Amino acid sequence: MLPFGPLISTKFASQATRIVVAVGLLLVGLVPAFSGVASGESLSDLRARMDDLQGELNAATADIEALHAKEEETHTQVDQLEQRQKNLQKRKEGMMDQVIEAATILYKNGNTSTIEALFAADSFGELSNGIEMLSKVSEHDTAAFIAFSRLQKELNAVAAELSEKKKALAAQSELLKAKNDELLSKFDEVSAEYEDLKAQLAEEAEAAPTVASNSPSPTFQGDLACPVSGPVSFIDSWGYPRSGGRSHQGVDMMANYGQPVVAIKSGTVTYAGSGELSGNWIQLTGDDGNVYWHMHLQDIVVSSGHVSIGQQIGTVGDTGNATGTPHLHFEYHPGGGSAVNPYPIAAAACF
Repeated sequence: MLPFGPLISTKFASQATRIVVAVGLLLVGLVPAFSGVASGESLSDLRARMDDLQGELNAATADIEALHAKEEETHTQVDQLEQRQKNLQKRKEGMMDQVIEAATILYKNGNTSTIEALFAADSFGELSNGIEMLSKVSEHDTAAFIAFSRLQKELNAVAAELSEKKKALAAQSELLKAKNDELLSKFDEVSAEYEDLKAQLAEEAEAAPTVASNSPSPTFQGDLACPVSGPVSFIDSWGYPRSGGRSHQGVDMMANYGQPVVAIKSGTVTYAGSGELSGNWIQLTGDDGNVYWHMHLQDIVVSSGHVSIGQQIGTVGDTGNATGTPHLHFEYHPGGGSAVNPYPIAAAACF
């Protein structure tokens, strides 16, 4: 058997070599699939891909903002109808004693048909042919019956409209939840490519500092840092309708739960707390004299003291009245005064 040993060894060695080469080629072929971005792309190519990716996220956010605005409008209409229903019910209760007293007298006199006619009438004109009927009831009581009839019909109409609006609100809320879930899945899907593109753009443009961290690195544009690190999307939603007849006084920066919220400028955290609508929130007074608000945070990381541009101060969440839609509500108060549209500075910092 010894004469065959070298031959077998040579044969196996040759097969092993071929296998190693094949596996090596296979791995080389798989590298682009996992690298996220092909090497050797120009700066303009990288920017174009980043713009496409950002465009997809912003388009999804635009759908959500439109649905949210519609939901808030319907919610306001429901609130108004419910208040109107309560007011009408109070008026009805105020009429009851007089109407019951008049109806009791007519009933005792056997005038049940008169009662039915009066309750069904919307005006004196409808009773013009019933002279005998009207002679049996005082003008005051007749007016009371007609007013009561009108009120009851209005109440029925309000109840029907309220029912339809509540159904519409439930459908809108369900659709909004589905769109929110889609966007969160999209964030998960593109996160690796987004960070890869951002890193290559920073390297190619030599514009961003290196941040040694496992968390998404902040995006810097000149002297601004994007308030949300990692994949983020938002549109100009300043003035959009909000609950209670309010209008939107900020920009909603959509991102996934737990993504870092960072300081757009160096400054001092002058407030950190929570509110019914805002949830957990931070007020950052920048060294530039302007004040920046960060709401609906899942966690507050820095509650006081001075922070540097790009330093993490919190995490994206859905606290307050943002349940189910994780995002950073970001406000800009120049000189600490009233809020102005923050979209221009947020877009300048992030895109």
